[in-house]
Amino acid sequence: MIILANMKNEEVYITNTEGQAVKFSEDRLRASLLKAGASLFFANEITEEIKRALKNGLPKYQIFQQAFKLLKKKEKLSAARYKLKQGILELGPSGFAFEHFIGELFKAKGYQVKVGQFVDGKCVSHEIDVIAVTKQETILVECKYHNRLDLKCDVKVPLYIHSRFNDIKNKGFYKDFKGFIFTNTSFSDDARAYATCSGINIIDWNSDKQNSLKNMIYEHELFPITCLLSLSKEEKVTFLNQNIVLVKQLQKEPALLERNIRNSNRIRNILSEMNQLCK
Repeated sequence: MIILANMKNEEVYITNTEGQAVKFSEDRLRASLLKAGASLFFANEITEEIKRALKNGLPKYQIFQQAFKLLKKKEKLSAARYKLKQGILELGPSGFAFEHFIGELFKAKGYQVKVGQFVDGKCVSHEIDVIAVTKQETILVECKYHNRLDLKCDVKVPLYIHSRFNDIKNKGFYKDFKGFIFTNTSFSDDARAYATCSGINIIDWNSDKQNSLKNMIYEHELFPITCLLSLSKEEKVTFLNQNIVLVKQLQKEPALLERNIRNSNRIRNILSEMNQLCK
């Protein structure tokens, strides 16, 4: 039996990325639209339209797809921001672009950054995804990228990385550093418990709302080029292959647009979207 969300005294349960039934929250949907920059009028309008079509068991990603489709018709710039999580997924299929993306986050915080560096441990050499340095501290980062939202980092991830960090510390060159693990999805409860116990800092998409990957991106306006609605999939891949992962990077090098896109009208549209997204 289909139960519509606008029926009185009825609760609708949708299916999250882990296959679990969770209660639909119109407040959370509205808040996500507002965070993306949608006006209150359109956020309310889209939320009401989504509610009218809801039924029990509907996958969460389908709600996102419908909300994105509606927002794209009404406020294109807000739709680009709303696509942020999907945009990160489109950085794949490998984690290479994600590593550069995390490196750019640390650059925005004032760190000197190296990506994909080999560091000697006491026993063996280790490739570290991101090394971020200031006069005050050194941070070593391992990035765990997933191209599906239902994939989590389980306890084996911090277990393995902890042993690598210890081997590097035992060598002595990077003795006093902070170890981080970044993922674009989430960590299992056991992974969180082990990371906390072993002193490893973990950053995922949205679990710690004050210190999440999502908030870091919004704080520094470091939107990936995969969020841009005016670029085709092929063009995004072309720029990613040139290590251009951020809209801000492409803003600073407009000649890249002219080199890869011949249509002057399209270039103007892309520049306009970029300038609105990252002011």
